[in-house]
Amino acid sequence: MPDCAVFANTGWEPRAVYEHLEWLTSGKVLPFPVHIVSAGNIRDQLMAAGEGKRCASIPAFVKTVTRPAHRSLS
Repeated sequence: MPDCAVFANTGWEPRAVYEHLEWLTSGKVLPFPVHIVSAGNIRDQLMAAGEGKRCASIPAFVKTVTRPAHRSLS
């Protein structure tokens, strides 16, 4: 059994996530504590970055898709 769980709160999760978290942390579900950590609201930080303010990049990963070279029809 784990000693604890950690929820990294972005501040911009869907309502259902926060409702589920509330249920999990109600004291009736998990036999271990849930630590909620946050570095602020990720949406606000991204909007500020769009205005040229400095912020850390988001933890996003993308898959590179290799496409065949374009062929001329001539």
